[in-house]
Amino acid sequence: MADLIEHYILQDVTKPERVIILLHGIGQNSGYMEEPGKLFAKEMPNTLIVMPEAPIKMHYTPDKVARVREKYDPGFDPDKARSWFKTDIKGWPRMMLQLVFNNMPVIKKVNDLADYYRDKYGLQDKDVAFFGMSQGGAIALHAAISREKPVAAVVSHSGMFFGFTRAKSKPDVMMITGEADDYLCENKSGLKSFFVAPKNSLRRLARRHIPVTNLWLKDLRHEMTPESLSHAAAYLKKAFNVSAGASKPEDKAFVPVVPAPVAAGASPTV
Repeated sequence: MADLIEHYILQDVTKPERVIILLHGIGQNSGYMEEPGKLFAKEMPNTLIVMPEAPIKMHYTPDKVARVREKYDPGFDPDKARSWFKTDIKGWPRMMLQLVFNNMPVIKKVNDLADYYRDKYGLQDKDVAFFGMSQGGAIALHAAISREKPVAAVVSHSGMFFGFTRAKSKPDVMMITGEADDYLCENKSGLKSFFVAPKNSLRRLARRHIPVTNLWLKDLRHEMTPESLSHAAAYLKKAFNVSAGASKPEDKAFVPVVPAPVAAGASPTV
């Protein structure tokens, strides 16, 4: 277990029947996944909720920290901000090649984590699912399709699919996108749009014949809300064949996602 990516277990489960890997967004940390994790654990008893920590520490200027706290998250702690991969545009050609050859190190680490808990509890790939927010949604998709056998489901919440890679397996996917998400849907950067625009992600998934349930929510921004998470929970319950009758989540404030700081010469992609 020493070689596994840093991660946290939401709560101990003596004999899990399934495992869900929750992947936070850029600028966040595993703590941001506690809210969806609690909901999924409540709706699907005997589920092991695993929350890995992205390996790269982010660096924010004081001005950027102030803007993030004002616009997105008053409690934002820059010392805990993480990313799944470097956003410096100079590193993108290398990352694209890693995706082409299914050899991106962080994706392997995420899958190694899923495999560890699958095997530890005598489960199968159909007992594993991925949920990711924003950049974590991209990692969830790429991790799932790089596996030899399909997992039960993938939920990419306000996420994106970069393409480039071949799909070894074709799991059921839910894409949750907000019509009010100006980060994904309304951007002036052609480069950013190429990577994050929902229409491009859906086109790439369709080209690989990956089954997608595409959900647009009218007032949703680049955030997780009780409504959006209830849709994710219902989708995962169906994928796992958990009995119907999910209770409604409490109407709590949304869990904010923090966009990446974009330095000069850096890619603005989430």
